[in-house]
Amino acid sequence: VQAGETVVADFVLSVSAVALDGIVATAAGLQRRRELGNATSTIQVARELETSTPTTFTDLLQGRAAGVQVQQSSGTLGASATIKIRGNSSISLDNTPLIYIDGARASNDIRSGPQVGGQNTSRLNDLNPYDIETIEIVKGPSAATLYGTEAAAGVIRITTRRGRVGASEWTYRTSVGAAWDPTEWPDNA
Repeated sequence: VQAGETVVADFVLSVSAVALDGIVATAAGLQRRRELGNATSTIQVARELETSTPTTFTDLLQGRAAGVQVQQSSGTLGASATIKIRGNSSISLDNTPLIYIDGARASNDIRSGPQVGGQNTSRLNDLNPYDIETIEIVKGPSAATLYGTEAAAGVIRITTRRGRVGASEWTYRTSVGAAWDPTEWPDNA
């Protein structure tokens, strides 16, 4: 093409569907999913809620990620569950994974809360499964590399749903229980 000349090239682009790589937020920053050097499992909660109705966080987690074991401590309502990723990882350290909710570390102590009837409770049961968007589970040595030695048993990252445009929606749930002993006891008993 010489100075002052015009060249016209007509062409047509065809439409082609291309799958983009997923971006994952890790302790080391944003990475494309294929570049991750660690083993992660992701649970898309909205998809899971289409086929099941979990009542607690541990119900939501159970059986949905490879290598994650959720063992209920009893049948008592609100009782804690033991969560292990790839089994026991230490003889002397705690074998429960670290829990992060929206980037903030949460208590993973199964003894938190009142101990009723010899049963332990867990604050994880206070999480509403319908308020969770995704659950990512970081497994193996890479969890300790990203989060420190306390994460040798793995890390569970919970991302909650964000506000959406539209009318506000509220959910309220309550329950009350009581027990009476109908026996007439003597005053000196």
